[in-house]
Amino acid sequence: MTTAPARPTVLVTLGSAVLAAGVTAILGGAEFLTAPDGSEPDVLIVDDAWLDDPSPLDGAAIVSLGSRAWLEVLPDLCPHGWAALPADATPAELIAAVHGAAAGLVTLPPAWLTPPDEVSLP
Repeated sequence: MTTAPARPTVLVTLGSAVLAAGVTAILGGAEFLTAPDGSEPDVLIVDDAWLDDPSPLDGAAIVSLGSRAWLEVLPDLCPHGWAALPADATPAELIAAVHGAAAGLVTLPPAWLTPPDEVSLP
């Protein structure tokens, strides 16, 4: 009998306590473990507040919740896996993103694969 692979550990570092509580509940319901104090998590969950200075995130697997601006930052910052999702991502998208980032993959919504539509001027 084989042992099931361990779930990645996560650390939720969001500016909104309400959003952080919701994300933590979703990930806990999916049996992800919170990284113990003092240990490196497998995946960091961040929001746009980190865009001002993302350097502390360098090298970690990241799941960002927020704007498309992360698409410019994460490829250089996280060579080993990352995900960029809108703040209103579904629980299924969040869970898939954590698994993907932990596995070294890039995960993002299909709509974010193309540049944003240009605004038509009247």
